[in-house]
Formats: sequence, C-alpha cells, structure tokens
Amino acid sequence: MSQLQEANWLRRAWRTLWSQIDSVVYTFVIIAYEVFFQVANVTIISGSVANRLFARIQIIFGILAMFRIAISIINGIINPDTFMDKEKGFSKIITRIIVVVSVLALIIPTNVAVSEDSSSYTKSISNHGLLFGTLYEAQKYVLQQNVIWKIIFGEKATNTEGEEVALDTLSSQAEMTANSIYKSFMTVNLIEPGADESDPDSWACKDKFQEGELEVYANPFSDIYEAVELSTEYCDLKTGYGGNVFHFAFLPILPTLAGAFVLIMICGFTLDVGIRAIKLAILRLIAPIPIISYIDPKKENNMLSSWVKVTLLTYADLFLRLLIIYFAIFLVQQIALNGLGIGKELEGDAFVNAITRVVVILAIFFFARQAPKFIKDALGIKSLGMSNVGLSGLLGGLGTLAAGGGFSKAFSNAAQASHAATTAAAEGKTYSPFSDAYAGYRDHTMQQITGDKNRRGGLLGRLDQASGRMMAAKYGLSDKNLSAAKQNMINAKNEAARDREVYEQQKAKLESMGLSMGFANNSSRNAYNNLHSARSTFNSDRFNALQRQRDEAANQLRLVAQTYGENSAEYRNANREFSNDWLDDGAKLKELQEQATAYRTINDSRSVIMREQGFTDEAQLNQFLTTNEAYDTSVASAANAAAVEKNYQDGKDAVGTYYGKYPPYSTSEPFTPGLSNQSQTGSGGTQYSSLGVDHDPDVHHH
Repeated sequence: MSQLQEANWLRRAWRTLWSQIDSVVYTFVIIAYEVFFQVANVTIISGSVANRLFARIQIIFGILAMFRIAISIINGIINPDTFMDKEKGFSKIITRIIVVVSVLALIIPTNVAVSEDSSSYTKSISNHGLLFGTLYEAQKYVLQQNVIWKIIFGEKATNTEGEEVALDTLSSQAEMTANSIYKSFMTVNLIEPGADESDPDSWACKDKFQEGELEVYANPFSDIYEAVELSTEYCDLKTGYGGNVFHFAFLPILPTLAGAFVLIMICGFTLDVGIRAIKLAILRLIAPIPIISYIDPKKENNMLSSWVKVTLLTYADLFLRLLIIYFAIFLVQQIALNGLGIGKELEGDAFVNAITRVVVILAIFFFARQAPKFIKDALGIKSLGMSNVGLSGLLGGLGTLAAGGGFSKAFSNAAQASHAATTAAAEGKTYSPFSDAYAGYRDHTMQQITGDKNRRGGLLGRLDQASGRMMAAKYGLSDKNLSAAKQNMINAKNEAARDREVYEQQKAKLESMGLSMGFANNSSRNAYNNLHSARSTFNSDRFNALQRQRDEAANQLRLVAQTYGENSAEYRNANREFSNDWLDDGAKLKELQEQATAYRTINDSRSVIMREQGFTDEAQLNQFLTTNEAYDTSVASAANAAAVEKNYQDGKDAVGTYYGKYPPYSTSEPFTPGLSNQSQTGSGGTQYSSLGVDHDPDVHHH
C-alpha cells in the first residue's frame, strides 16, 4: 500500500494519539486471551466432594437395584413368560445393572495413591474418575500443546531470524494473536501503488528505517508496544515527494475498532467458558441419576441419552470457540500476507484498497460471532451448546453505557441479556449478542432516558439527544428547571393537603353546632359571594389610615384658615392640595369611598346571611363563613396543585422528547418551573397547561 501524503505535525499527532489507545486496547487483548485459557482449565469440583456425593448415591443405587431384581423375580413367578422376555426379562435387568455398575465405575474418582512423581493423567483420574479424568486430561493436553492452533497455523512459527518457535506458552500465543490482528492493518509504505513490498527498492523510506524496526514489523512475537510505535515513525524524502512520509502505510482508528471487537469477543467467550466449567461440574455431579435410570427397562432412557448429548456438546464448546477464534485470526493473517486476491487490487487507489481490506477483516470478526449458528445450520445440528451467554451479557451492559445509562443499569441489563440468551438457547432460538443484546439494550436505554419510544441509541442517538437539549434550552426546558418544577409540584400538593385538612376541621366544628354549609336561598348565596368579593377589596388597616389622613388634612386646612385667613395664598395652596386628595375626584377620596363601600357590603352581607340562614348569634355566622372560606381555599389549592402538576408533566414530556422535531404546544414562551400564588392557572400560565379550574362553592353544596 502507498501513502505518500506528507507526515506533517497534525498527522503525526493523530497517529500518536491512536497508537497510545491501541497500546492499551491490545494489551487488554493479550490479557483477555491468557485469562480465557486459565478459565478454560478450571474444574471447580474436587475429587473429595464428588466422593462424598457418590458414596451416598451408591447406597441409593444398591437399594434400587435390589428392589428392581425383586420386582422382576416376583413378576416372573406370577407370569413366567415375562421372566424370559428379551426386553424386560430377568437377564435384561441383570445386563442393565452390570452396564450401570460399569459406567458408575468410570465416573467415580479412583482415589489411587498418587505422589509428586505421579503422572498428570494418574492424578486426574484419581481426582475426577476415569471418564471425566480422561476428558479433563485431553482438554489440558489440547490447550497446553495448542493443538487447535497447530492444526490451523502449522506446527511451528518462524521468527525474524528464520528460527522455528514453538507456541507452547500462553504469552507467546497471546503476543502472536495481538500482532496478527494489529499488523494486518499495517504495510510498508511503497513508492507507488502496485509496487512489490518484498523489494526494498520499492519502499518509500528505504535505507532510512531505524535499527530493529523491520525486525519488529516482521516478528510475530514482537512486543505490542513496539509494534504500535511503528505507525508513528517517519522519514524525510528530499526529492520527488517533498517533506516527510511515514515508514508504514496505516489507517488509524480501524485497528482500534478491530482490537476492541476481538477484546469483547474474547471476554464474552471467557464468560461462556466459565459457565461451561460450571455446567461440566453439574453434569458430573448429576451423572449417577441418568446412569441409574438405565436400570428400568420400561423407560426409553431419554434421561441418559440427553445427559450424554449435553455433556459431549458442553465439552466440545471450548474447542469450537477456539476453532472460531483461531480461524478468524488465520484469515486476517492471510489477508495481511497475501492480500485479498481480487483483480487489480494493487493497481487501484491506495485508500480504496485499504478500506476494502478493513471491511473484509471486520467482516471476518463479525462472522466469528455468527459462526456457531452458521455451523449449526450447515450441519443440521439442532444445538451446539454455544449460547453466547457471556458475550450477550457483556454487550448488553456496553450498549446501556453507550446510550448514557449508569453502571447499575448496565449491570442490570447485562443480567437480563444473559438470561435472554440462556432462554433462547434452551428454546432452540437465536439470540444475537450484537443486534439483540447490544443494539437492543442501547436503544431501550435511550428510550427510557428520553421517554421517546422511537429513539435509537449509539453515537447518532446521543448527538440527536444533545441537539434536542440545545433546542429545548431555548424554551427553558432543562433538567434544572424540571427539577424545580417537580419540587414546586410537591410543595403545591402539600399545601393543598394542609388546606383540605383545615377545611375538614372547620366543617367538623360547624356540624358540631348542628349547622351545614348549604345556603338557604339565592339571597344568602349572593350575599356570601358579595361578602367574599368585598373582603378581597377591603383592608381595615388601610380604611382606618385613610380616615385618619382625611381628618388630619381637614384639621390642617382649618388651622391654615385660622392662621392666614381664607383669602391668603397659604390657604389657597393648602385647599388645592386638600381638594386634589379629598374632594370631587380626589384619588384618596375614591380609595376611601371604595373601602367604605366594601365595609358596608361586608356588614350588609353578614346581616343578610345571618337573617336568611336563621342564625341566632355571631358565633354561628362566623363559623359558617369560616368553613365556607376554608372550603374555597381548599378548592383553589387543589386546582393550583393540579395546574402545577400538569405543568410539570408537560415540561417532563417536553424534556423527555427534547423537542425531537418541533416544540410542543407551539409556544415560543419559556417554561417556568412553578407558581408563586394561587391566582395563576398553572406553572408558566397556560403555556404548558390548558387545565381550566371551575371555582364555584355552590357545586359542593348540591
């Protein structure tokens, strides 16, 4: 591949940034690879635990066997023909008992004397029995000797000196795995597209490579930190191309994505292999049950055949996963070494060729996670025992985090995804770790956050959400304002509850006097309404203050007349001021008259109510009025609380959808969190609440 664009400071900084990220990602790939093999060798159940369980089962088996023989003998006495039956006769039962004893002997730990010098196989069958000991030992051999790797990649690997290196350690296997993936995205930078990479004269930076640089590039076991540093190296081309160029053609970000993909796949497989170890332990512990069931000739022995099938599939699960991982790495390696094998690959545009290579490599990794289903369908096998429970759980949690969910929610969704994968496997259905677990919980989390069932998660979903927030902020629809509106809603509800309690108390007092809140007639109802209206206007302190000011002004005017005379300039000025305030259309006179009118209305209304209601004393009248006014306040508070709640819910809906396509309610007015008094109909007026409040005390009385 040829990348002769100038290696300026911006491109160098860009590659350096991603090289640091790649170092971290591929270090975790190596760690995850080694952990995978460590988990694969876990057996969980020791021989002593199995022996204690099997000792009890032997007693049960002896009783069952004796009972079955006795039943067979009795049936033979009663019906001699059944005694000689080929399928259910005495001889068949004895044969089955011998088979059961033989098989039980295979699964029971032998507990033979072992020493430090004893072979690994002897220790294994002593601890796990002949059957499982052999299976575990075979597994151990396959893993330690890296048999599957050798089947796919060959017996040996070659280092930069041409020496064969055995892949007999986890670290060497892990290093080669990481190098194979990372270096598949890197080639020596060529002078022109289509040049022969094996010819040093075609290299853009020939004779300018640093010492050991090419060895690191060619070494499949090189340290991953040294490998990623290759992407940042550059040289100065004095002629022909101008400026600096990189030693290696490389496309940042894409190796990071590939490494992250492999890391997630290995982590998921590791969890599944851990589950496999538990499954094998359980299958080993319950083995006597299906084996003993073989004694009964009346049964079709579905239990034993099912146990054998599940055990074999569970045991093979590990090797199938290894085969899938290694085959994917093998394909990536072949692409790195031999290209894609498509026509005119080396003659085309370098960028197009690079993108094509990356697409194919990513397709290989995507196929790796679909391989179990593909193999199952190709071979017509109903179940391969590979449910991808671990990978589904891991990706379900990552999808939650990608949508902005918290860690507790990610853990919860991971558990749900694992359960869904397990259920799907049990029912013979397909559950995709990527489309069902990752994408499913990513979108579901975003929908929970926004309240919009049509939302999608991921990068585009987050960007859409962010742009929606910015638009919402123009109308005051923010999380802060919504929180304030919620608190105002709580306060309004509490106030309404308190006012309701006061009303109930006053009503109880009224009823204790033998009275009710109902109005006797329209005159009494109208008088109450007039009284209520007048009380909203009348202020006794202001009324008294105005009367006092009028009297003081009149006395002051008389004093000026006595002192200076009514024809004096002083008197004319004082009289003009007095007239402006207290005569004709004087402002203070009008206010005093309004207060006086309200005062008379209050007294007259009280008299009418007392007469029409038939009250005999002021105490009855006052309690009647107090109770009705408490009811009015309770109704107003309830209406206010409803309006505030409606406003909060409207704001919550708007914030939830973040103005996905258009502002709700077609308003350009800002959202306000709450009310300051009961005279408003809702937080923010009627902009976000169209709730109308009918306030008619008479509704309560009828």
